[in-house]
Amino acid sequence: MFSFATRKKVVDMQPFLRRICDLTAPNNAAANGLPRTENRYNRTIPALLCPWANHRPQTEHGIIVMTRDLSDRGVGVILTHPLDMSEGVIGFYLASDVMQEPWFFRSLVTRCEAMGGGFWLLGLELVEYMNENWRDELDPLFQRAQKLLPPARATEEALQGCP
Repeated sequence: MFSFATRKKVVDMQPFLRRICDLTAPNNAAANGLPRTENRYNRTIPALLCPWANHRPQTEHGIIVMTRDLSDRGVGVILTHPLDMSEGVIGFYLASDVMQEPWFFRSLVTRCEAMGGGFWLLGLELVEYMNENWRDELDPLFQRAQKLLPPARATEEALQGCP
């Protein structure tokens, strides 16, 4: 049955949620004062991030992160702690016919800033696609990147407790 009281609560709530969206628009260059010459695309996907030093990934410091946005030359990732690195390797692996193996990119850290709530934003400038010329150095990361793929299918046990 239709309820005017329930409908009013939903309508009253919408301006507040819209304001949160407006205040946190990740691609709004004017909001953060940085000029942008390229488009940014909101994409939240898992990625493997490792510091890069002495011409190899520092795999013992590698972590899984979530992207915030992507551009033609960069990516923003969300962290639970700041990373002390100036160069890194970021890897993506999507379940796709196009991506037969993880893709790795060498990157330079352009910014690392606290977002609040214990989260950090790390800005990375991608400078090189690494799969072709750094295969031996990246070898330890190929196995770790398997964790970026979604499970093949959900099992009944995994679905228990889900509404």
